[in-house]
Amino acid sequence: MTRAELPRPPHIAGVTLIELLVALAIVAIVCAVAYPSYQRHVARTHRNAAAACLYLHAQYMERFFTTNLTYMDAVPVVACRRENGMDQRYTFAVTISGDGRGFVARATPIGAQASLDAACGTLSLDHAGIREPRNGCW
Repeated sequence: MTRAELPRPPHIAGVTLIELLVALAIVAIVCAVAYPSYQRHVARTHRNAAAACLYLHAQYMERFFTTNLTYMDAVPVVACRRENGMDQRYTFAVTISGDGRGFVARATPIGAQASLDAACGTLSLDHAGIREPRNGCW
């Protein structure tokens, strides 16, 4: 038998090491770009949940004021403080003015939320509906 008559071995298809490394590099670049964006999105979602919780605090305070004609001795008992781990991301506090005719509800970020949401910082809502900060965080 001559060499031309010998049966040819089947062609073995596969991935070379270079191709594998290029694909791995592309995936790493996509992850490096996507993960920080994902973290910002999650921080914004938690901030929106804290803002909604502040509105619940304000509603409680307004109901108390309607009944008692003062904010004094009002202690908001709002379940949103503990839902979905909110107590590990924000500390909620309500400060009542000296004459009992005003309040400020605050949500202060703590832990990882504080570093992820440093641009917004503490969210506050008062009895007149004024929200702080006013830089687009609400």
